[in-house]
Amino acid sequence: MKTKRIFALLLAALMIVGLFAGCSKDGTKDPGKTDSSGSLIDQTKPSQTTAKYAYKADYFDLAVPDGVQYVNQICAAGITLYLTASMQGEEITNTDPDTGETWSYYDSRLGVLTIDPDTGICTELSNLQLPEVPEGAEGSVNCYNMIGSDDGTLWMLVNVYATQYELPDDFDPNTDSKWNYPSTDINGSYLMHIAADGSTIASLDLSDTNNEDNEDGMSDNLSSFAVDAAGNLYVSDYNNIYVLDAEGNVQFKLDGSQYNGSLCRLNAQQVGVMWYNYTDDVNASDENGQYFVPIDLETKDWGEKVKLPSNVWSIFPGDDAYDFYYAYNNNIYGYAAKTDTKDKLVDWLACDVDTNNMSGYAMLSDSRVAALMQDWSTDPTTYQLIVLHRVDASEIKEKKVLTLACMYLDWNLRSMIVEYNKTNDEYRINVVDYSEYATDDDYNAGVTKLTTEIISGSVPDIFLTSNLPIDKYAAKGVIADLNTFMDGGNGLSRDYFVPQVMSALEKDGKLYELPTSFSVQTAYALSSIASQYDTWNVAAVQDAMTQLQEGATVFSNGWTKNTALSNCLSRNLSAFVDWTTGKCEFDSEAFQQLLAFCNSFPAETSDGDGAIAYASSADIAVDDAMWDSDATRITNGKQLMSTIGMYSFDSYIWNVYAIRDKITFTGYPTEDGSGSSFELQMPMAISSVTKYPDAAWDFVCSIIKKMNTIDENNYYYGFPISQAAFDAEMTDIMTEQYQLDENGEQVDWDGDGEPDKAIRGSYETMENGETVYKDVYALTQEDIDQILGVINSTRSVYDYDQEILDIITDEVAAYFAGDKDVQTTANMIQSRVNLYVQEQR
Repeated sequence: MKTKRIFALLLAALMIVGLFAGCSKDGTKDPGKTDSSGSLIDQTKPSQTTAKYAYKADYFDLAVPDGVQYVNQICAAGITLYLTASMQGEEITNTDPDTGETWSYYDSRLGVLTIDPDTGICTELSNLQLPEVPEGAEGSVNCYNMIGSDDGTLWMLVNVYATQYELPDDFDPNTDSKWNYPSTDINGSYLMHIAADGSTIASLDLSDTNNEDNEDGMSDNLSSFAVDAAGNLYVSDYNNIYVLDAEGNVQFKLDGSQYNGSLCRLNAQQVGVMWYNYTDDVNASDENGQYFVPIDLETKDWGEKVKLPSNVWSIFPGDDAYDFYYAYNNNIYGYAAKTDTKDKLVDWLACDVDTNNMSGYAMLSDSRVAALMQDWSTDPTTYQLIVLHRVDASEIKEKKVLTLACMYLDWNLRSMIVEYNKTNDEYRINVVDYSEYATDDDYNAGVTKLTTEIISGSVPDIFLTSNLPIDKYAAKGVIADLNTFMDGGNGLSRDYFVPQVMSALEKDGKLYELPTSFSVQTAYALSSIASQYDTWNVAAVQDAMTQLQEGATVFSNGWTKNTALSNCLSRNLSAFVDWTTGKCEFDSEAFQQLLAFCNSFPAETSDGDGAIAYASSADIAVDDAMWDSDATRITNGKQLMSTIGMYSFDSYIWNVYAIRDKITFTGYPTEDGSGSSFELQMPMAISSVTKYPDAAWDFVCSIIKKMNTIDENNYYYGFPISQAAFDAEMTDIMTEQYQLDENGEQVDWDGDGEPDKAIRGSYETMENGETVYKDVYALTQEDIDQILGVINSTRSVYDYDQEILDIITDEVAAYFAGDKDVQTTANMIQSRVNLYVQEQR
């Protein structure tokens, strides 16, 4: 009988070259066809397509067996899916010995389920005989891992965790506690080989092999295992690799200390270890990177290492189509070593599958891909099986395609794109995540690739601008002015948005991006010091430092020259480079003062200067040099300023509430005193050359509105960009709320006769030499005025251009080392950045 191909946490091998397909619920066109939808991305270019072929999805609402509490793992053997699940066990009743009150809960047990991918019918393996907790002991039985075999059988690593209490004969749980008596742990580990009907083929008690008398005995602490096409099982216990036959007999062991990694299967015959080599030796025989190190069954030794490409962290077995498959960014890729080709084969987002709710996926031997979805928001939890299967391109309903380019896709946006694609009959969003092109040597390779494609004329329709040089693209004329859309009367108007952020975003009257929410990056100092200066610039900071105790720092311990340079520039880069005009001012007096300021910091941190203190806590209770908060150091004259990210009204409580009446928000030192900057969450831009501008604007508006709902289900992280939502949040934080029970009624848990207030935040302080924790129930008008003062005075946007920062970092190294003066350094930076800006415009 021919063995079936598998996919059990491992990707199944494919039968014919090119049959592995990409995804879309409604579909994507064959990559060899012209994209008649009008998208500016050429589908014939592999780097620009979302996936290589097309899948359609079948959806099954799973009726799981009674008693399933939650599902843990999914794998496949042949065309059968296996799940491990926590099942409801016996009801346990306890009694409070003091009050006599009783309460009960249900114990849980391990269950293994099977799913028919053709029908979605889910049943429990009733014939399965698992190890049990010893009689008289308490504990649980868990499946650490499972993996399918080519013949449709299943290997499981099952652990038993149990405790035996030495209780007296007259022990009464209603009046006594078992915790008062000695106990003994009784644990066990078992490798079990299970047939498709649940019967046991083999069961290996690892406690029997874990002894000094057994030369080939393995530890009961296993890290990983894998199965080859012949049914051999490979097991790692961190120290050694063991090869077992189908009956669980150890064939040989191999010293695994040389290659520390997880076992996996590269192809039908090769199982080995995924090993990452770290080395600083330029003459080392093996360069840095990920390797597959095979186990040779004939020599019973390690085989020849195989260097793997970047971003390969979990290998699945290859076939005659690809050398191996791997998962990255929740998608499935195939790799062909001969041509060094990486093809995205399954794109879940293009299949309209929201991976936020995905518990796991597997691929059946007939090349179908099955994914298990869990919706925890329902009670009880609901489950859905999605089975993807290849279809002919003619079966796919064509839609007009809008391509969205990004560097890493926000999880909330992923869900909303899936919803948009499912509900919009005319348009769909295809996402190209350029972070997938990053390498071990160049994490910015994706940005370089996108920029190159834009220069060649392939411009995405929509940009998620985080981590993208959007000002550079705007200077090329490929980014639309969003004011023109708002002036057109469709969608959102300017009145919808927080005006201070809108003003900061405009460049010469043009608006190139819009966020869904925002935060403020700023800094604060003691008011008694900051109030002495009209402008909080470098000169003011240097003078203010003379008022502090000897050895005081400007910012937290741990700041170096490069830390200061990166932080100050990213919050004020627009002061020195204007992409609209192409003008650079790095040879200015202001920039030279900034360099001199950064040069006043230490070159590196030392082990003796304490831990880096962060401004995320206003705790002023600890008087310990290693753990002083910024607030403590500032009030004690050890530090001048603290940086702070103000992400919400609540964060004001966590960050500064304890010293709010003693500080002034100064921002970073700048010549115009505008040292605070807005940081944007999920900012989006639209191409000026898209063929579907109205659809692109409609999509952007729909996301912003979805993220700024005025209810408890809002999505935004930070302050909402909607003025109405912002005002609602502000009103809410100023209003005392009360704790409610499940019926919405106020409660009095502390029994003082008054309803319990809802705590908005808390902070730690010192009173009479003792630590005191104080709760905050609402902000006052004075608190709100301080927050609004920061927002109203902020005029710039956090700007991070890696290319420019690389140039500055390269040139400033000699100055920081004392080998070059500041003016020469500034002139060199001006020359190089100016050349770069002119080339990119």
